[in-house]
Amino acid sequence: MNYHILDSLDLRAFDNREKDYGVHNYLETLGFVPDAVTLLECSVEQVHSYNGIIDNATVPYLWTCEREMPGGNVWSQRQLYGLVEELHKAGTKFFFGALAQPNIHDEYNTRAEWLMEHADEYDIFIMTRDGGSLRNSTGSINPLRRLPDGRYYEDVFLEDLIRYLEDFHMDGFLAGDGWCGLGVMLKDGDFHPDMIDQFETWSGIKVKGEKTSEQADFIWNDPGNRSLWMKFYAQRWASFFKKMKQGLEKHGKEFVSMDPWARGAVDAIYDYGVDYKLLSESGVGAVCIQAREENWGHRGGEWLYVWEAGEIVSFVTSRAYAPDLHLYWAIATCNAPEHWIAVKDMPNALERQSLSLPSTTFINEEGNYVRATEGLQFIFGTDLEKQDWKFLKDRWDIGFEEPILKTNGPVLVFSDAVYQYHLDRGERWELTAPGLRAIMAGASIHCAVNSKNLKKSNADGYVLVNPMGITNEEVEALLEKNRQGAGIVVI
Repeated sequence: MNYHILDSLDLRAFDNREKDYGVHNYLETLGFVPDAVTLLECSVEQVHSYNGIIDNATVPYLWTCEREMPGGNVWSQRQLYGLVEELHKAGTKFFFGALAQPNIHDEYNTRAEWLMEHADEYDIFIMTRDGGSLRNSTGSINPLRRLPDGRYYEDVFLEDLIRYLEDFHMDGFLAGDGWCGLGVMLKDGDFHPDMIDQFETWSGIKVKGEKTSEQADFIWNDPGNRSLWMKFYAQRWASFFKKMKQGLEKHGKEFVSMDPWARGAVDAIYDYGVDYKLLSESGVGAVCIQAREENWGHRGGEWLYVWEAGEIVSFVTSRAYAPDLHLYWAIATCNAPEHWIAVKDMPNALERQSLSLPSTTFINEEGNYVRATEGLQFIFGTDLEKQDWKFLKDRWDIGFEEPILKTNGPVLVFSDAVYQYHLDRGERWELTAPGLRAIMAGASIHCAVNSKNLKKSNADGYVLVNPMGITNEEVEALLEKNRQGAGIVVI
């Protein structure tokens, strides 16, 4: 198998009554051994509440069953340690996973108890632009904040995380929802006084306004200040990821992250203040992009980013912008606690995506067509049957393992200059929507190229979207391709 698989699940997948904790039976159900498994749907409480002793104390139930829904076994710390060892024997790694959002689940009347009990000491709950806190609604936290005592939360978390990973012999950390783009859009938060203070120190400007809402308006409603706010968050996320990566690497641990809520490169910076190239330079191992129309496609506004056509645009342009950043396709398989079972409900969509998304490409500096994705991340690997996994695996093998010599059809042109032009003006580069509409209208767009690599590109044609800010050199490079026989479409 020449692609990677990261299996996200909860402890319902295993059985602590079995000698091997159910590892053999689970892998028999899968029909293959993933590169790593991770208990993703968890809170930071498991790390912070750990007292350094692996004994018969119970694992917080939020780790046992996603969202603490009823039906899971009660696990002890010692049994969790044993599970990690059994998975290692089976040939797979084990990652700790955590979500920054949400930490409160109204449906099951559950929450991250330790975090809520220490909410004053760990007051890093997101403040929205109206001055309200998410402490008692979703419990969403901001990992970029400083604690009330002045320490950066990331320093405290990293120290506790490394101790936890070392003691349990875990192999890495998967930063889940809210660790790469907060649980709210950039326009809505976090406008806590600490983030305002960090922003003022970084930007050198004084934020006006007495109320939080006035400060938020001063920042977001002014294009120049909005641009600085976006760049500030991008730098903070990059420095956070760099610190995490270097700290974990010193102890032989790996670091993988979820994406900024299904956003590709051009939308991630505007909506969540995440710059993919800066993430790549920070050294993060991989980012998992959520192409999941089966369960996100119905949500208001999200269809643009999670439908297959939108994710084609995101995959190919993200790699054209940040070619060294490894991308995983975060695929919708099944999530019983959230009431969607994609494989059984929409197998046709899964089949289509499994053949399409793994074969997306970008053109590198040598003019070669390179796969945009390195592998898969399951959301989730818990509630499917053997025949479901076989259905998927047969199609992934085709999508990922068939060789690609060239992607026929026109390619999207990604321009760093156009990206920067829009960013400097606090504007969104509207690349995703026109690209999605072109694909859905029948255009065979499945690849992207950075304008820097046009010289060696041999594409049939080029699609240029909303190219305000394009340089004369880029225009001449495109015209030269046109003289050589390639078509050019400008939207």
